[in-house]
Amino acid sequence: MWRLALVLLLGGCAVSVDAKDGAAQKVLLIHSFGRDFAPFHLVASHFRSELGKLCPGTVEFVDASLEMARFDGVEKDEPLLTFLAAVFGEKPPDLLVPIGAPAAMFCHRNRDRLFSKVPILAVGLDKRRSVPLVEMPGVVEAMTDIELDGLMENILLVMPETKHVYVTMGTAPLEQFWAMELKRAWERYEGRVEMHFLDGLSLAQMKSVVASPPKDSVVFHGIMNRDGAGVTHEAEEALVELVAVAKAPSFGYSEGQLGLGIIGGRLLPLRESAQRAATAAVRLLDGEDPAAIQLEAVPLSAPVYDWRELRRWGIAESALPAGSTVHHRVPTLWQAHRGWVVGAGVVAGLQTGLIVMLLTARRRARESDAAFSLAAESVGLGVWQRDMVTDEIKASDQWRVLFGLNPSERLTLGRVLERVPVEEREGLQRAIEMGNRQGQRYLVEHQVVLEDGTTRWIASMGRAEKGKGSGVMKTRGVSMDITERKRMEAELGQQRNQFAHLARVASLGELTGSLAHELNQPLGAILSNAQTGLHLLNRPVADLAELREILGDIVEADKRAGEVIVRVRSLLQAGEAERAAVNVEACVEEVGRLMRTDLHERGVELRTAFARDLPAVRGDLVQLQQVMINLLMNACEAMVEREVGERVVLVTAVAEKDEVRVAIEDSGIGLPEDVEQLFRAFYTTKKTGLGIGLGICRTIMQSHGGRLWATRKETGSGAVFHLSLPAVRPLTA
Repeated sequence: MWRLALVLLLGGCAVSVDAKDGAAQKVLLIHSFGRDFAPFHLVASHFRSELGKLCPGTVEFVDASLEMARFDGVEKDEPLLTFLAAVFGEKPPDLLVPIGAPAAMFCHRNRDRLFSKVPILAVGLDKRRSVPLVEMPGVVEAMTDIELDGLMENILLVMPETKHVYVTMGTAPLEQFWAMELKRAWERYEGRVEMHFLDGLSLAQMKSVVASPPKDSVVFHGIMNRDGAGVTHEAEEALVELVAVAKAPSFGYSEGQLGLGIIGGRLLPLRESAQRAATAAVRLLDGEDPAAIQLEAVPLSAPVYDWRELRRWGIAESALPAGSTVHHRVPTLWQAHRGWVVGAGVVAGLQTGLIVMLLTARRRARESDAAFSLAAESVGLGVWQRDMVTDEIKASDQWRVLFGLNPSERLTLGRVLERVPVEEREGLQRAIEMGNRQGQRYLVEHQVVLEDGTTRWIASMGRAEKGKGSGVMKTRGVSMDITERKRMEAELGQQRNQFAHLARVASLGELTGSLAHELNQPLGAILSNAQTGLHLLNRPVADLAELREILGDIVEADKRAGEVIVRVRSLLQAGEAERAAVNVEACVEEVGRLMRTDLHERGVELRTAFARDLPAVRGDLVQLQQVMINLLMNACEAMVEREVGERVVLVTAVAEKDEVRVAIEDSGIGLPEDVEQLFRAFYTTKKTGLGIGLGICRTIMQSHGGRLWATRKETGSGAVFHLSLPAVRPLTA
């Protein structure tokens, strides 16, 4: 309820005109989806403006909205009714204006509770969506009549070769209603064109479809306030994004879409509909009986077209129906600047010298451009420039070679994106659009697939240049081939994995003796039990109970041997690290079991101390075990000169803030003066050491987002090696 209250309080505003008696009349507007959703946002805006002009007194507009109508069609009536009753109290509004069919249905359901004596003027609903409000007293309906056949006839008149029509439509209940109406009305065209309704797709998926339609296709843009992914889109922002990538002519249904990329036709006249409604509102506010006010449904307008889109898609004005109006026509120089042209003719003689100077400057600019192009090509750079109005790209020969494009073909962003793998197109286009909107430089790396199937990596940097207004007029940039760099990065990554694997194998070489000791006991037990079993079988009467017990002992001994082999084999496996949640305490205990025999032979006692409720860390269990084995082996070797009872390794683990810290403390010979040199490649204090173990351990920790460092013990001799790893949620049992 608080959310509705906030919407109402923030939405309320007043439009004032010179009042005759100073008394303000209140008009309550109930929006179907919210104030900023198409096409009702324009209907409401025009209605406010027209009523402000026509009404002789002061009008206060209060806004409320049924926001749930655009999600699932289940309006939450009670909170809004309660709030409206509390706001208006004993003084109801003078006029109730539902905008759109969902708002009109809300008023119909709650007529008895919703200011039953206040006249209602339903605005912005089509005849097909008319509700029984008109049957109630005190109600006037200002409706429209969308001729769906006329929309299709306009498409086929302007684009007679059309074979495919792609319809973009949202998934809100109102939008689904119109999708069904279009399918029903356009059934008779199925033999001539193939319909493709995209109402179940997300906006990103729709953009992908219209970016590469088959030949002889058009796109029809319906209402889309919520796409198939559940994302809401205010005003006509979805239309703008779709038109920007569409590779087919666009058509629509509303005059509010003209100028945003549609070609035009007979459209829904939102302003005329709002003007009729405002005229009726003045009569109702003046006290006229609603029954005396009868409004005819507003039909589609006379044909109107966008000159820029006609030119873009090569449509001749002679192909338009009689009586058509063409908007957004770019005037000729003589039409726009007749006076200036005349004046220029008078002073033409005086400008001859300036022209000579300009030609000289132009020649020098050409020379500079040629020098720049030569310098760019010498380092493998391709230079490009994109006109944001025509979407045409001008590029150097080197740039075309990078993308494998014909030197003479006309280039657009869509044509270039055809060279980019499908899975990378959306991200690349999003980066370009964001850079253009913000007017900032952007740098992207992507792949291109040449005609022979080979793949090339390209790095492109661009910058948007704004015109005199707020819009971006063009973008410039350079591109270069980074395939070799990417190949080297991949090889280095592979070598790093191989190097880490070799280090694991080298570390486990010292555990060979331990493995033999581990296997001797279970293998000996298996042999002994098997011989005993054979002996029992040679008896005249075998003791089955004793044989069953012997066979059970053999199975258990075999399992113990298998566990030893699996533990060592897991450390020998190569390949990419597989990250998962790791229990630090369990990891240390497993390493202790694996090294148990070796520690015993070296006379080393392993002690552990873990804090309670340690969170897990994220990493590759085998790699983390490798690090701990390496550090424990180093600790053992550092204590060789100590007496057996003094050879103690203490492993502790605590949680600090958002990480888990593990410390491995020994009582050995300590650390050199420069502790960091221990982690440098090929530095070692061992006679047979390679000097790579600690460096590899640090690399592994860094790849996990952690750290590895060493400090001296606070008391006594010895060293402490510290591991830190980012913590994740605690492991569950």
